[in-house]
Amino acid sequence: MTKYTQKSKFGKKSEPRKNDVVGIRESVEGMLQAFKLKKRFDETMLVSSWEELMGRTIAAKTSELAVRNGVLFVRITSAPLKQELNYRKADVLDRFREEYGHDIVTDVVFM
Repeated sequence: MTKYTQKSKFGKKSEPRKNDVVGIRESVEGMLQAFKLKKRFDETMLVSSWEELMGRTIAAKTSELAVRNGVLFVRITSAPLKQELNYRKADVLDRFREEYGHDIVTDVVFM
């Protein structure tokens, strides 16, 4: 049997297509790592999924979220809730670690 090769429109023989198919998820993760954007992407995902991770009640009392130098700053509008979250800071960090599989932020500051 002869190996079939295609001719390109310029008359040159092209190589047969490879079967190394990579999924979109792996491609995006590879690109983020290559351009050193993975950490910033994960931080952005953390901020955007705040309501899903912490619940609707806490999200409703949150007025501002920001990540700077690996620290998540959260402005809470309720003093009792802020105090409770400060007591449970380790649980909050564990929840982030459980969701993302690694430490996205090193600390959380409730303001």
